[in-house]
Amino acid sequence: MPYKFKRISKNKVNKILKCFASDISATQAAEIVGVNRNTINDWYNSFREKIAEYQEHENGSFHGEVELDESYFGGP
Repeated sequence: MPYKFKRISKNKVNKILKCFASDISATQAAEIVGVNRNTINDWYNSFREKIAEYQEHENGSFHGEVELDESYFGGP
């Protein structure tokens, strides 16, 4: 885990994870948790990378065409 992630309490990390899972924006999560928005962005990106690594490991990489619908791009 990078050094910058060690400066935040486990309780706050859990709150950030709950916000991420609830599709709460980084700006709103920063207000809820009480940390800087850039910190939330770092954690959200870390979660996304770990999810992508897991998916790649479990399912392999995509091959061929993939069609996306706008509903995959997040909430309002």
